[in-house]
Amino acid sequence: MKYFYYDDLGNIYLSKFEALRKTVSPSLYFYDKQFSAANWSVEPSLSLEQLYKNRAQQIRDKYKYVILAYSGGIDSTTILETFYYNNIHINEIVVVGALSQDDHEGSDANHNGELYHNVFPTLNSLDLARTKITVVDYTKDFASNKTLPLLNNLELKYKTLDEWFSPHNWWWASLETRFHYSQSCIVFGIDKPIYNIDNASQGYFEFNSSSINQYGHTACDQSNSLTREFFYWSPDMPEILIKQLYIVDNFYRLGVKLGKLTKQSFLENQNEIVSKLVYPKPRNKLKFLSPKSPSSILSLRDQYLVKAKSSEIYKDYVKYLEWLKANKLATLDGHSPVGPYITSKKYYLK
Repeated sequence: MKYFYYDDLGNIYLSKFEALRKTVSPSLYFYDKQFSAANWSVEPSLSLEQLYKNRAQQIRDKYKYVILAYSGGIDSTTILETFYYNNIHINEIVVVGALSQDDHEGSDANHNGELYHNVFPTLNSLDLARTKITVVDYTKDFASNKTLPLLNNLELKYKTLDEWFSPHNWWWASLETRFHYSQSCIVFGIDKPIYNIDNASQGYFEFNSSSINQYGHTACDQSNSLTREFFYWSPDMPEILIKQLYIVDNFYRLGVKLGKLTKQSFLENQNEIVSKLVYPKPRNKLKFLSPKSPSSILSLRDQYLVKAKSSEIYKDYVKYLEWLKANKLATLDGHSPVGPYITSKKYYLK
């Protein structure tokens, strides 16, 4: 996954923190060349379901070993069902959570509710005899000192995890040190299309660093054996994102025309609206929906740390807060955003 930040003078920065140190208004480069070459002026003719199927087959044809990061939300559930019900093989499914930190099974205290109520029942109901199922309690990895190598280098660590620095994200950032299959990829359900409307009522889209960098930066990518693949935001098939945006755009414009929507009401409810528009109703019903984690340092998946202040993980988390403050990158109380997220160029529809 190749991306970086840049400024108006053409200087390139490999981390968000580095960019914020050096310039006031950095921009995100995310396959700009490939996405700019796509046709944003016309809605793709294929259905979303067909595009999803084509994307799954494209990934299957490209890699010898395919891993799916499965969280139980609608994004990754749609990917799982696209592969499964089109008979496109997934070699391994990885499920990650702080499971041993919950007070009881089924708890959502550490954002594991979707694992208990969606992931495990779905995996048990499908015929996945040929697929390896890997369930990881990442807190046990840390407790047994299986931390990623870059944790010992504060500067490198924070440059690598410069958007979501929380133990849950540390684990994902270390993927290249954990999976060593040849010609392999791990597929992420990134992300729902964020539809924007300018003052002239023209619809457009921007990639953002918060979505792209939530599992670690390119500095983590020290191996050629494992590739990170975004299922929905891929330069190999930009038609998926463009189709999604046109569906949302058509819905918005019709709603405004009929007096059922305003710009404000749409933007306030965009996540729920978009999910219903761009994902088919799952065959395996999602019985639980965890709240969205705020754009915060300590994610909802790591709330156990509040009660584990003597742990090494918590001490490292505090070091991070101190590092941020010393580098004047943000004013933090432990729950504040890590500075602003950075966006790409704008892609206009029609």
